[in-house]
Amino acid sequence: MAAFAQDYDSLIGQSESQIENLSAAQAQLYAQLASSYAKLQEVQAQATTLQGNIQENDAAIASLQAEIKDLEVAIGKRESLLADQARAVQATGGAENYVNVVASSKSVSDFVGRVDVVKKMVSANKTLLGQQKADKEAVETKKSAVETTKADNVAKHVQLEALKGALTEEQANNEAVYNQLTSDLSLAQNAREALIAEKAAYQQRQAEIAAAQQAAAEQAAAEAQAQALAQQQAQAEAAAQEQAAQEQATRESQLAEQPA
Repeated sequence: MAAFAQDYDSLIGQSESQIENLSAAQAQLYAQLASSYAKLQEVQAQATTLQGNIQENDAAIASLQAEIKDLEVAIGKRESLLADQARAVQATGGAENYVNVVASSKSVSDFVGRVDVVKKMVSANKTLLGQQKADKEAVETKKSAVETTKADNVAKHVQLEALKGALTEEQANNEAVYNQLTSDLSLAQNAREALIAEKAAYQQRQAEIAAAQQAAAEQAAAEAQAQALAQQQAQAEAAAQEQAAQEQATRESQLAEQPA
């Protein structure tokens, strides 16, 4: 009985050691899951923030595109105006016409006035050309800003989605391993409980067998004692009968010897 009980204790000890190892692995993996979940939450928060930034950038892009459209309209109008002026100058003789206008002055004051008009016309043309150049450069700058913003948004979105995908995959793998560990732990605990129950049942059976053997031994001893007592009693009765017979014989012999 002791040997078998020790075998059960050894098996139960092995089962408990396995449970401890599985529990430790499960706790470690749970910590990894918590860390992975926290990282995933952080990435999702970053994605939400990025989405807000993208919406803001989209609004800025729309504003830039509207500004570009306005600038392109202004550029188109100036180009038409400059083209009209060029055709007018060409039709009237170009620079020679400006000289003729000044040369045909009728007085000094008229000359000064005409020179001033010519200066203003030339200055206006230079201003138009300067505005035209500045607006075209502004258009290119804004278009470049739009493309840069779009590319930056796309790059950040792709990066976050990749990180989110990696974390999601890692979490799924960890959850699968965690679930397997939980299943293994449950099986090990059930096996330990089964061994404990089997040990208890074995000990109960052994106790019942020992009790039955003890009862049988006690019954046999009682029967032997009763038999011995009966034998002693029979011997005593036989001895008493024999003694009584001898005494009877002695009395009869004495009576026979007496004279008549």
